[in-house]
Amino acid sequence: MRLSVWLKEGHTVEVVQRLGAEFTAETGVELDVAAVPESAAHDLLVGGEVRPDVVTLPFWYAEEVARRGLVEPVPDAVDLGEFEPTAVAALSVDGTPLAVPHTLCGGMLCYREDLTDAPRTTDDVLRIARDLGRPDRAGLLMRTGPDFSSLAGHLGWAWANGERLLPDAGEPDAAPPAELLDVLARSATGADDYARLGTRMAAGGAVQLFDTSAWAPFLEAEGSAVRGRVGYTTVTGPVAPAQFLYAEGLAVTTWCRDRDAARALLRWRHSARVRRFEVERLRRPDLPHRAQRAQPWYEAAVERFGYTGYVPALERSWREIALDHVPRRADFVAVARRLMTEIHERVRT
Repeated sequence: MRLSVWLKEGHTVEVVQRLGAEFTAETGVELDVAAVPESAAHDLLVGGEVRPDVVTLPFWYAEEVARRGLVEPVPDAVDLGEFEPTAVAALSVDGTPLAVPHTLCGGMLCYREDLTDAPRTTDDVLRIARDLGRPDRAGLLMRTGPDFSSLAGHLGWAWANGERLLPDAGEPDAAPPAELLDVLARSATGADDYARLGTRMAAGGAVQLFDTSAWAPFLEAEGSAVRGRVGYTTVTGPVAPAQFLYAEGLAVTTWCRDRDAARALLRWRHSARVRRFEVERLRRPDLPHRAQRAQPWYEAAVERFGYTGYVPALERSWREIALDHVPRRADFVAVARRLMTEIHERVRT
């Protein structure tokens, strides 16, 4: 038996590529793994022309996938009680879990602690960006690319300032904060998507980065010019903490050729052996699996990798997540693409 598996670029791809042979040896199931960009994965999955057995499901389009009947509910045999409840809820539709979570991100501000004190508010972030930004060093990095996944930070920033940028139906209720866009316009050149943000920050080309809570493994890696010089915190606006909600997990499609094999893959992906490998070898302490964080080996890894300042900020970002600031709408991808195209053009002009 061979399973077709679509994964988004990132740590799960590396986990499966490096340990997949063990799964095959244990089960006899071979894995045909493809790393498919998030936007393309959405379009291909919804189009139905290519039909993988197991897919990465981001919460962005869980509503659309559920309405189209493209994935099956998570089987009862998977104990979702081991995972962060927010991750499970984000990947559920009408109370039905659709994916086993392997990623949960809250909003986090990464800042150069050798250049500034820790910002506490969104106003602090903008002030620091204006004061310390210069032509060769961005004051603030944030995604401004036209793809739908870039919208998370703008939804979260608006929420922090008392606005829900997108309703559950219809067009935007509010405009992105003009002051934020003005600051980003000074900093955006060459850093408008996920990969470019990290590259620029790690090269020392920015003072602050507002994005997901998943950047520490990259910024603290060997070869990073800012290793040991980055602080991690959450910030709040006048109304609420700033958000960058992201959750994703593995889901079994309704056209899967062997559901038992697919479910075995989901269980294996979150087995104790694989989770420990991910933390210790891939330096990813941010799996939304609750039990492991109390293990001595986890605490030792956090200390060894220099994450003692990062992990408390990570956990705080999870506690501050507000699921209701992101609309649950089947056309989220289409509407988010339009809105991000407008933001992209405003920042670039």
